[in-house]
Amino acid sequence: MARAVAKCKCKVCGAEFTKSAIKRNRAEAHSWEAWAESTFDLCPSCWGKEQRELEQSKPLTLVIDADPYNLDFVLHFEGGTKARKDEIKALGYQWQELPATGTLGLLSVKRPPLAWVKRLRLSEIDAAIAAAGAALACEVANRVSGLDLATWSFVDQKMEDEKRRAAELQAALAQIAKPEEYPAGRWNGKIYGSEKYGYRVYVDGEEAAVTAQQIEAWRAYEAKIKAVKDGYRG
Repeated sequence: MARAVAKCKCKVCGAEFTKSAIKRNRAEAHSWEAWAESTFDLCPSCWGKEQRELEQSKPLTLVIDADPYNLDFVLHFEGGTKARKDEIKALGYQWQELPATGTLGLLSVKRPPLAWVKRLRLSEIDAAIAAAGAALACEVANRVSGLDLATWSFVDQKMEDEKRRAAELQAALAQIAKPEEYPAGRWNGKIYGSEKYGYRVYVDGEEAAVTAQQIEAWRAYEAKIKAVKDGYRG
């Protein structure tokens, strides 16, 4: 392996800078150095300025991406945002790092760019597009892929199933009659004492006497609750 280092000069400001790469051998390294010195003619500062100017020259575009991990959508603006930033901000967008989007977005190791960003639910997107179009007359780019939609559908269906099961569990628990004397305050679930000396519990820090019959009813109630919950965990 050989390290190639090209000494370059910026055609705009005249600053000298270097570019480097790792090649298989010294011959390839020399070849790459010659190519790089004739190719890279903008220093990092001038190159960044050129890219920003290029970005601002593009049409203002509202981009729609999916975030299957958080089950929402990420909208952000690209193109000439600088001259329209006050109008964009008025629509509720925030200047921040662009979140990872798409099914493979979290695998990226690149530093996320800054953009005007807003997170929305699916039902809110049409209104957001209409508002942006009315205020900014911008273009719209939908970057939600088929893989994103497939992942979204799987996760969304799983969440819906969990919500349904949670609702069914609560309905089933509501059918179990709670004993009238069952502690209604803060109780650690423990019963102290014995049949000979009497039983007691502490609810909200206050001692209360209980009978063997009450304890039996409480434990039967708790057993039914546990059986129902175990059934929904299966």
